[in-house]
Amino acid sequence: MEFVQSLAAILPVLDQGSHRRAVEAELRPDVWGATPEGWVSQTLGLALRRLESKGRLRLLQRADVGSALQIPGRGGTSLRALAQFTHVLRTEVTT
Repeated sequence: MEFVQSLAAILPVLDQGSHRRAVEAELRPDVWGATPEGWVSQTLGLALRRLESKGRLRLLQRADVGSALQIPGRGGTSLRALAQFTHVLRTEVTT
């Protein structure tokens, strides 16, 4: 998804970022699996959900898009996603 790629360009330690990919390449696959295609990591997913709960952004799921990104539940990727989204809408922040 374009959102995750843009985010990774700014914050390379996040999903699909150059630093994250470098670290994941050094990890043993039997201990740490890469984030599956179509999913965000549990860490990024929880961060997005927290920003949504604070009113900083909205995670939307629109039917006119072929595929959504999945946010894993507890323990990482599971059979059921905690949430899914196709679009991210930044909301106005007032302080």
